[in-house]
Amino acid sequence: MEEVHDKNGATNDGTVSADVTLSTLVAAISTAGGPSYSTRLIEPENNSDGGEPGGNIRVAFLFRTDRGLAFIDRAVETLPDSERYSYVFDGNSQVLDHIMVTPALSGAALAGFDLVHVNAEFAQQTSDHDPAVARFTLGSAPTERVRPVLECVVQQSGFYTAYFGYLNPNLVPVSVPAGTQNKFTPAPLERGQPTQFFPGRQAKVFAVDFPSGNLVWSLSGRTSTCFAQSQALPVKPATAKELGEALDRAVEVTERSQF
Repeated sequence: MEEVHDKNGATNDGTVSADVTLSTLVAAISTAGGPSYSTRLIEPENNSDGGEPGGNIRVAFLFRTDRGLAFIDRAVETLPDSERYSYVFDGNSQVLDHIMVTPALSGAALAGFDLVHVNAEFAQQTSDHDPAVARFTLGSAPTERVRPVLECVVQQSGFYTAYFGYLNPNLVPVSVPAGTQNKFTPAPLERGQPTQFFPGRQAKVFAVDFPSGNLVWSLSGRTSTCFAQSQALPVKPATAKELGEALDRAVEVTERSQF
């Protein structure tokens, strides 16, 4: 969907989240007898991405998780800044193309990602978009759970914004599709959280607006809870010894899977 407004429309008060907009649409589709959709989007910066002032328009995806699909999130961020485009319009480089995988690949480690520039840079094109290619390492199951991290809570005008990150102690990316193992309470369950978790400590990956009370991110059996006056919670990065032990366990699992 194109030009999706934030949750208070053209009211120009700094709000950028579209969680209410999308959850209302998803609920209306379900009530009318349609399927249950999950959503995926990247929140814009306030009044920086065009459209009606205060509206903060963005592109959003609706997709059916009951068909076993999952997004490969943030893979483009593994590329150098100068390579992060799959389409060029009027001299502006943009990322418009995405990759979705079935459950057979969603748990495998992402071994590499690339945008192959065979169209966008040329006048004669087979397509106006460049193909995206992802490589996976099969049998490379992670051994440690990802830890959700509350970074901080910022008071806005009439609401609060919670910033979240995570710690992945594994040496490979971990996929956790949105659902029972990756959700928010209270609803909506999806509030822009990632489903692909890269190794190491990743800070301020996404932000969630909430009016008051508490907000809980549940991830692989672990939770991170924020209140209106929450402070940043320090998380100790994994040591070299811990990463080495994780690697030893991953090698052991891989060797067992070969016999």
